[in-house]
Amino acid sequence: MSTQPEQAKAEILQQIVATINEKVPEDRREQVEEFARQYYQRLAPEDLLELEPDDLYGAVLAHWRLAHRRQPGEAKVRVYSPRFEEHGWRSRHSIVEIVTDDMPFLVDSVAMELNRHGLVIHLPIHPVVVVRRDKAGELTEVLPPDAKDGILESYLHFEVDRQSDPKVLDKLRSEIERILGDVKASTEDWPKVREQVQEINRKLEQVQRRER
Repeated sequence: MSTQPEQAKAEILQQIVATINEKVPEDRREQVEEFARQYYQRLAPEDLLELEPDDLYGAVLAHWRLAHRRQPGEAKVRVYSPRFEEHGWRSRHSIVEIVTDDMPFLVDSVAMELNRHGLVIHLPIHPVVVVRRDKAGELTEVLPPDAKDGILESYLHFEVDRQSDPKVLDKLRSEIERILGDVKASTEDWPKVREQVQEINRKLEQVQRRER
């Protein structure tokens, strides 16, 4: 039997799906619905219940739109303070949205950068989603979580202390892009570093055997 918070979460997700069916073009509804379910799947019920369903819909749709076109290896970053008049949804916080290849250390690295700027993280969302894209990088399908033949992408959504200065938001976006580049470089270099360490260890063992 579902607990009361879990039931409330399920009802909110149904409201989001209903809004998707009402507002999203028919040829995109199935994709956006699957994305929304995975997007909020691991979010604690108490976090979901603090937000308005219309704003939850707006947040997930905004992130889906950011992900609409992306090439392999590309990191897409958006930092903004949503207003209903401009963005179609609202939040009392500023929003950091990221779409990138799934890699280790992403969440911790971005969180450390946000903290370095003196920002408090009020809500982190981090689904890892399996997708398909065409040759142009357009998102064509959101696959089930256990799919084996898609592209594994990380979607990071951080809500932080609201910022009103566009220059502050732009600088933060630039710094996050830099951090993501560092994480990508470290991840790509790690297998080479490990191979070099293993080779050094093999040579040391050979020297030690000769000295015995």
